Amino acid sequence: PQPGAGSPLPYPATGGQPMTDRLLAYIQAAGWLTLPLALITFVIWYRYFLLLNSLRSELRELEAENPAFIRRITQAMQSGQPFPRAFEQEKTRQMSPFAGALNTITALVVAAPLLGLLGTVQGIIETFVVISGEMQVSASHFGGGISRALITTQIGLSAAIPGTFAVAHLRRLYHRIQNRVALLRSQLAIKNANLAILGGS
Repeated sequence: PQPGAGSPLPYPATGGQPMTDRLLAYIQAAGWLTLPLALITFVIWYRYFLLLNSLRSELRELEAENPAFIRRITQAMQSGQPFPRAFEQEKTRQMSPFAGALNTITALVVAAPLLGLLGTVQGIIETFVVISGEMQVSASHFGGGISRALITTQIGLSAAIPGTFAVAHLRRLYHRIQNRVALLRSQLAIKNANLAILGGS
């Protein structure tokens, strides 16, 4: 029913309702922004698990006895490229996809609460528009509208808070890979220096 004089703006009731009914009531109260928020949440966790598997596989590969990363650098050096250039090219080829995927997930995590805040601002504006047309304004009018407006912020924070921990986990793995790559660079540099010494003697 449309809110009229003496009737509060609709917002989801919670008492005595099944969980599914309460969930549907929250989704309906949040309005159209529920769809992009749900989509962002899905994409965050979908890309999280994809990147998590890729980072773990890459870390296992780099910790192997003779990783493909080293073999490709060696092949580039045998074709005439200097060591620094061969290493930086391979490092860029290897690390850029991980950095791009991590930045995308971070941006989505940041966007979720902002989108929820947008829904809250829109809901508050609609609340004041409805209230301004009422002859008598009660606390239930105002409280119901504000409660409904804050639902999108709640949904956005529900996506962003666990997403923040997920990003922190991915960054920790990414930094482990960076440290491993730096160690391999040092080992290759020492090996090349020893070979140069032996070749010049």
